[in-house]
Amino acid sequence: MRKLILVLFGLTALNTYADVTQGALQNNPALCAYGHNPNCGGNAGGYTPQVRVEHITIYHPPKFGALALNTKTRHLAGALNKDTLEEAKREAINFCKQGSGDKNCKVIQWSRNGCVAAAEGKLGNKFHLVTGAGKVGEAEREALNGCRNNGAKNCKIVMPEGCSLPQ
Repeated sequence: MRKLILVLFGLTALNTYADVTQGALQNNPALCAYGHNPNCGGNAGGYTPQVRVEHITIYHPPKFGALALNTKTRHLAGALNKDTLEEAKREAINFCKQGSGDKNCKVIQWSRNGCVAAAEGKLGNKFHLVTGAGKVGEAEREALNGCRNNGAKNCKIVMPEGCSLPQ
């Protein structure tokens, strides 16, 4: 009988020091912040901070720009920050027609979320017009390089860089 009582006291003592969090809840990582949990990594407090990564996509509608040239009068006009390519082309042609007083205007360059520029140089006894398009700071350089690469002399910017960028 004495042995049985000792066994019962022994089992009671073991139960007193048992970890009461054992079971399904102990495997839940959200509970790592609450005291010692042997399933929550190896750092000192047993706490592993949870990092939540969220990806947010922000949509910026594109913007368009265009350059139009009157082939007879050599009048150059442009349009920037338009919502559609068609709108940019139409406005560039309209500005070209208004400025030149003539209907012989056509689109010679356009950009989407970028910049446009034009350079002119002398090729033989004629003037040679070259356009450029690209990122901010690149369109004028592209136009000048294109003018020089075509063999024109005295190339200069005749339409400074204009940009159509999402806002």
